[in-house]
Amino acid sequence: MMIRIALSVVIPWTLLVVLAFSSPLQEYENRRTFRNSEPVVDLGYAKYQGSTDPSTNISSFLSIRYAAPPIGSLRFQAPQAPAKMNGVQMATSVPPQCYQAGGGTSQTNPFIRNPPLSRKRGIIQTSEDCLFLDVFVPDIETADGLHVVVFIHGGGYQQGNIGSYPQADLVTDSQNHAIAVFMQYRLGAFGKVRQLSQASTYFKNIAGFLAGPSMAKSGALNAGLLDQDFALQWVQQHIRLFGGNPAKVTIWGESGGAGSVLQHIVAHGGRTDPPRFRAAITSSVALLPQYAADDPIPTFLYDQMTNLTNCSNAVDTFACLIAVDADALNNANNAVTSSAFYETYVFVPVVDGTFIVERPTITMDRQVVNGDVLLSVTNTFEGSTFTLPSETNTTDFVRQMFPFLTAKQIDTAASYYTALNTTLPTVLNQSIAVMGECSHVSLMARYCRLLLK
Repeated sequence: MMIRIALSVVIPWTLLVVLAFSSPLQEYENRRTFRNSEPVVDLGYAKYQGSTDPSTNISSFLSIRYAAPPIGSLRFQAPQAPAKMNGVQMATSVPPQCYQAGGGTSQTNPFIRNPPLSRKRGIIQTSEDCLFLDVFVPDIETADGLHVVVFIHGGGYQQGNIGSYPQADLVTDSQNHAIAVFMQYRLGAFGKVRQLSQASTYFKNIAGFLAGPSMAKSGALNAGLLDQDFALQWVQQHIRLFGGNPAKVTIWGESGGAGSVLQHIVAHGGRTDPPRFRAAITSSVALLPQYAADDPIPTFLYDQMTNLTNCSNAVDTFACLIAVDADALNNANNAVTSSAFYETYVFVPVVDGTFIVERPTITMDRQVVNGDVLLSVTNTFEGSTFTLPSETNTTDFVRQMFPFLTAKQIDTAASYYTALNTTLPTVLNQSIAVMGECSHVSLMARYCRLLLK
């Protein structure tokens, strides 16, 4: 399928969806009712009562469970369907966020110099039981056949939640022509763990993105992406009940969420069936190195996790990690992530051979992708917030960013930026350009060129 692309360099916080209007769908089924003047939607496995803002007539349904709690034996598994719940569930409180981890804090890359740093978790409500989504609907009494925007939050695959966004604004910015859905997904080590199998180390997403070489028998790779895909399937199955049209779904993400959007564009080799969305938007896409699951860096990260949780000498390290207390596991998660080079992220998607079958550039080069429309937007200096103000040497910065390049390759790459001393007069300017172009701008431009071939 040929995908149509628009490329911009401005990101306002408004709804950037390119949607065409069409005639309303026939009513899916009369499973929208009202209780005490508030809307109730029957999803089959649960009934959720939302609330309506009388000033905007936008109804919100918060903390809808779209998957079973990924706890206990489900910690490192693919998401499962939620159990049936009796009675009416109040959908009026924001959900707990998934376990969080920040970006790197080290001035050097741990793949050059080893020891991980310890870092305390922020004081914020978190839980492994975090697979929830929020739905915002305009004029729910008459909503029918509306476009749907599904937003995937950013945070470098290691942090973020849906409660920190002005979610109803998406509905308002669409002039009440779209339903907005916000999802949470497993993050950091909780989204990606792998298991040791004899001499080989296999990563599977702990809660989100601790990775591995192939789909292993004991767990699931790229669990955070599988959560997102499960939420998109939920939208296809249930959004009609809220007045949405599953054939008019646009997925939109920012930073790591935009990187996730890219993963869904290439998922299953660009042949996801049935389709999950029609259009896609990426804002400041974070395109981080995507290794095979058994590459040296994912292996290093898994070893760090098992060492920090006292699982390294266990006969079955995977079983040991499942048994580790969630807070202890997240302490290890934070220790590993904070030891990374400054504001880089280590628990990210991998090539798993099933959901992500190959490097995204290979899939895009074949022009076999999911979706019909892609809008990508980015900023000029994307690297500004991810670069140490105290950088003093452009060549060393390139070395820290790309530890596996040869000395000659590092010198060559750095020379491209030091030569621009008129437009990039300082080491900091040059380092910001390196960071922004390698993680946001140039790779997205490359993907766009591949799709426009």
